Amino acid sequence: MADSVVYVDPDATPGGSELITNGDMELDSNWTSVGTPIAQQQDAGNPHSGSYSRYFFNDGAGEGMDSDDFTTVINKYYQFSFWVYSSASVIFKFYGGDGTTVIIN
Repeated sequence: MADSVVYVDPDATPGGSELITNGDMELDSNWTSVGTPIAQQQDAGNPHSGSYSRYFFNDGAGEGMDSDDFTTVINKYYQFSFWVYSSASVIFKFYGGDGTTVIIN
């Protein structure tokens, strides 16, 4: 497998449509657990906007949550934005489609 290269264009103009179904996490759907976290559920506590956030609590390495698949097009720029509220020290990683390529660490 070839190495993946991710380019970030700080001058790219935001816009377009939401690619992640339930990306704002207002519905209790489209997010699945990776591994066996203690909790991964919709929560009314600490929403960034709207009424809900996603509560996630893990107790081991390699645990996380996964969105539904979404399609991108080669040679196009994409903007990913998200908010993470943490009550403890965390390691946050954002993986590419193959599940092993770290895009954000």
